[in-house]
Amino acid sequence: MKNEIIHWFDLDGTLWNTNSMWWIVDKNTPAGPLLKVSQYEGNLILSGFYKPDGYRINYNGMEGWLSKETWVKIQRVKKIKVENLGVSFREYQDDVLIEKQAEGLIVHIHRIKHLEGTKDVVNLLTARANKNAHTLLVDKLHKDLASLDIKINEAYFVNDPTVFSMHGSTPEKKMVCILEKIVGHKIDEYAFTTVLVDRYDESHFYDDEDKNIEACQIINKYLAEYLDNTLPWLRQQIVEQIHTRKPKLFLNIVNTNELNPFDTEEIEIKINI
Repeated sequence: MKNEIIHWFDLDGTLWNTNSMWWIVDKNTPAGPLLKVSQYEGNLILSGFYKPDGYRINYNGMEGWLSKETWVKIQRVKKIKVENLGVSFREYQDDVLIEKQAEGLIVHIHRIKHLEGTKDVVNLLTARANKNAHTLLVDKLHKDLASLDIKINEAYFVNDPTVFSMHGSTPEKKMVCILEKIVGHKIDEYAFTTVLVDRYDESHFYDDEDKNIEACQIINKYLAEYLDNTLPWLRQQIVEQIHTRKPKLFLNIVNTNELNPFDTEEIEIKINI
């Protein structure tokens, strides 16, 4: 059990940038892309931002809408029906493609430099899958952070089913990792278990995507829901320690200011009963 400070850093768009891209693929031949788009553009597609344009795609449980501009680009490459299109994250999952990204890795040192000289715990919290394939990339990150005497404690790849078994959206999975370390108990089947983990009274989360920050903005709602599913005696124990400790979560979303690279919001962890 601990009462230190922990910092959770997202990778893509927050702590580093790579040359990885999302693919728009033909479902019948998904081994190669028809078109590559940036992570930012991919998030717009999956968020429904382009829904008014009417080009709906659905593949491997992921639904989104293409912009008219993207649709035109794809048609120039291949005449294809919209129902045969999908989004692929192969550059974030394939061992060979991931290793190639190490060549162009850019680490945003200015976004973590404020931790230089501290003894705070630093964890990585990424939507990427295939943790084992990222060894080279993470090793390069370690070397860059060594100049600040900052070490990565743990790396959580929430969409790798071999290391993270909980179902749900990426924002919820990230929130669960943070909440476990706030409460000090492992979460399984949407309930707190008797398995203890290190806990922290002060948590900081850094991410560049609104949806990940928004999930943590309602972390108290998830806390209440998971407590409802928890064994009564354990629930009471957790409620009492939360009231006593009064833990806090600081949400930091990336902005374009290199001197002050995050907009910060403080969340008080509390249980309204």
